Amino acid sequence: VIYKRHRHRYEVNIQLRRRLEDEGLVAGGTSPDERLVEMIELPDHPFFVASQYHPEFNSRPNRPEPLFREFVGAAATHAGEEPANGAELESAAEPDVGAPQTS
Repeated sequence: VIYKRHRHRYEVNIQLRRRLEDEGLVAGGTSPDERLVEMIELPDHPFFVASQYHPEFNSRPNRPEPLFREFVGAAATHAGEEPANGAELESAAEPDVGAPQTS
């Protein structure tokens, strides 16, 4: 179980969910009772992921939210570039915003 901060007023109509899934849409994340769709994806698309949560709340300059990191990696791959190593970003120390800059 993964909990992410979110607040929204939009929902996938539960009566349409089966039809959407039959067409290839995957409910990649749901509420604990599985009634509300929180994330969707299209597996046959290079990168089609939508979420109800706010990944920007969990991102830091040196520790991006996995959804952002994967999106940038997919974009780089699509552009024919080598994506940055996410481990480099995660292992870098997060700067103290209140600390004076030293060289």
